[in-house]
Amino acid sequence: MRHPPTRPPRTSRHTTGSLMPSCKSSRLAIDSAIEWTENDSVDELLFGIVGALLGIAGFIVAMISLRHQVRQDKRVAEREHAVSVREEEADERERLAQASRLRVVFRSSKSPLMATAYVWTLRVRNSSSQPITGLRATYEDQDLHFDSPTGHLGPGMTRKARIPSGLVHDRPRHTRTVIYFSDANGALWRRFGDGSLQYQVVDPDGSLDWSPRKIPNVEQAVRDVLDEIDYVVDESREDFVPGFLPPGMQ
Repeated sequence: MRHPPTRPPRTSRHTTGSLMPSCKSSRLAIDSAIEWTENDSVDELLFGIVGALLGIAGFIVAMISLRHQVRQDKRVAEREHAVSVREEEADERERLAQASRLRVVFRSSKSPLMATAYVWTLRVRNSSSQPITGLRATYEDQDLHFDSPTGHLGPGMTRKARIPSGLVHDRPRHTRTVIYFSDANGALWRRFGDGSLQYQVVDPDGSLDWSPRKIPNVEQAVRDVLDEIDYVVDESREDFVPGFLPPGMQ
């Protein structure tokens, strides 16, 4: 008995057609995902750029503010320094006020032993309104003896000290004279023949030293005069400065 031949199963005509919509849907999903990813990346990039620009702007503003603050601090420091300098100058003028009022004069008189010889004396006058103490002087590094053993020199008073004849050959020189005294505040001073002044200071290690030479207050200084026969200080000379002897007269 023959069996009929076996036929292969029929394939539906719509198999290919049914797969096409599925492929299209997948393609659309992939394209949509790619488009979403690209859009998200662009947004992130834009946000990054905006953030960077804001950071740069903030940095620039901070630098401008810092520069302005530095300039302002510098101006404040300069003003404070100027005020400090003016205060120091005022203190220095006040410190020099009394010391600048000391007047040193050489006076000559005929010797009682020889008519042609002269005796020279150093006279120191306190032209300030406050007393001076501890007055002493040297001429060519030799001590001179004033007519006051205590060295007290009240306002308007004058003290005299004789200069040994062996120290004066022609006439005395102010540059060879140093005057030591203490002002009303107790500060120790020394005054040189050119009129410059020094006051004693205490170093950080406790030792005593002298300040740099100071020019006396011109408005308060008094001139040193050499009272000698036929000798006149010419105040019209350009090199004459109140408080100092002209060059060549020292």
